[in-house]
Amino acid sequence: MEKSDIAIETFNNNLNCAQSVIGAYAEQYNLDKNTLFKLASAFGGGMGHTNGVCGAISGGLMVLGLKHNSMQFDKETTYAQTRHLMDEFIKRNGTRDCEKLIGVDLMTEEGKKEFKEKGIKKKVCEKCIADVIEIVENA
Repeated sequence: MEKSDIAIETFNNNLNCAQSVIGAYAEQYNLDKNTLFKLASAFGGGMGHTNGVCGAISGGLMVLGLKHNSMQFDKETTYAQTRHLMDEFIKRNGTRDCEKLIGVDLMTEEGKKEFKEKGIKKKVCEKCIADVIEIVENA
């Protein structure tokens, strides 16, 4: 199963986008999935439903940290890949901000209801997760 498929399946099992992205890499980096889920739990909905940076990007940044720092700390490579992830994500999606991507305010009950009713999770979030994983895989 591809990492994007694993992540989307995880996302559809009531975990957030950040948890879904980082969780798809648990086996590759020999890390406990539940610990990764705990670490990424605050990043969904643009950082705890505050409409900030997309949680899929946050998960992707965690993966880049694992990828470029497995043997030693390589800050410059990690920062360069961070900029690449951000730039490529914006190129594909027009923004990196959750609220602009999904078009609703998750800090309100109305926004949360609209998110569910309009199927935004399927239409927008799954694509964002897949985009982040594709970008990270090619980093």
